[in-house]
Amino acid sequence: MVKSKLKKRLDESPRNALVLDGAMGTLLETEGLIDSQRLWSSQPLVNNPDAIYDAHLKYLEAGADVLITSTYQANPRVFTANGFNENQANMYIAESVKLAQRARDSYASENHSKPAIIAGSIAPYGAFLSDGSEYTGEYQLSKDEFQAFHRPLLKQLNKSGVDLLALETFPRFDEIKALVELIQNEFDDQKAWVALSTMDEATICDGTSIAEVVKYLDEQPNVEFIGANCTSIFRIDGIIKHIRRYTNKPIIVYPNNGDEYDGTIGEWITQDLSADFGKFAQTWLASGANIIGGCCRSTPEDISKVAEVIHGLKVE
Repeated sequence: MVKSKLKKRLDESPRNALVLDGAMGTLLETEGLIDSQRLWSSQPLVNNPDAIYDAHLKYLEAGADVLITSTYQANPRVFTANGFNENQANMYIAESVKLAQRARDSYASENHSKPAIIAGSIAPYGAFLSDGSEYTGEYQLSKDEFQAFHRPLLKQLNKSGVDLLALETFPRFDEIKALVELIQNEFDDQKAWVALSTMDEATICDGTSIAEVVKYLDEQPNVEFIGANCTSIFRIDGIIKHIRRYTNKPIIVYPNNGDEYDGTIGEWITQDLSADFGKFAQTWLASGANIIGGCCRSTPEDISKVAEVIHGLKVE
């Protein structure tokens, strides 16, 4: 079976481990470039695309092997719900991929390094609702409705040349199955990773056991990597160990920095806890993780600590 570029790179890596990038939205928010909750990290595609390019470069400089496109909130339905037409939506999605590719090519050329892998971000339907339900799974559509929602973004990401698909923060098992089936039936040349949104170390947010989800994903040929993202950094080790019981596929993890998101007020609550990504990366590698990065509230400095552990890189 044909492997994705990411799987090939992982197989060639000395430690069977690679570095994923960190939060895009955190950097853009810090620079005051996001004021739309609905568009979120895709907003600068409209008004400041260079900021996205610069964010990608910062993560490459920190040691990332993999970049995720800024399309988490870029489903065409999000754009059309905010006054854009379908052609504009597809143009912005394509631009997101181009920005990641341009950063990849520029960095690789200047540093004589292997080009980074580009993963096309796909968010759950709950992200479109902008009510925090990607952390609860409290929404419901039929299989056909889930597929109709995700198909346009999948089509444009595939057309734009991403190296694989990144299914991120998925809280519902029925939506995961609908999307995996869609990929296999209509985009069979694409491989994907599935990163779960979890309630705890053994359960995803809709109440389905991680065991049941992983057993299913383990049998799907288009799913190359299984893991979790956008959950507390302090929960990840247990999740890795739980996933590893049910699959030999590579595990990908990219948690938040330890702060907690309060969906009732739509804000992050800073936690007075130590969350050293470098120290955690050592533990996660020992537990069976293969690709490690960061999600919300993580920074290039966090990713540089992961790169130091995985590749021995010391980023000043």
